[in-house]
Order: sequence, then structure tokens, then C-alpha cells
Amino acid sequence: MWCCGTAVAFVGGVVALAKNGIDFFSLIRGGK
Repeated sequence: MWCCGTAVAFVGGVVALAKNGIDFFSLIRGGK
């Protein structure tokens, strides 16, 4: 299903950001 593919892509993006030293959740909260 497309929703599963989107979820996998989303998680993959979060992991990629984390590897780059970016806290994805802190970005959502507007923090640094």
C-alpha cells in the first residue's frame, strides 16, 4: 500500500537527518 511506502520513506528521511546531526523532532517543536 502507498501509505506503507510513505511511512518507510518518512522514517528513512528521519534517519538520514539524524545521521546528519539534525534532530527532526526538535525541528518540529521549533527548538534548536
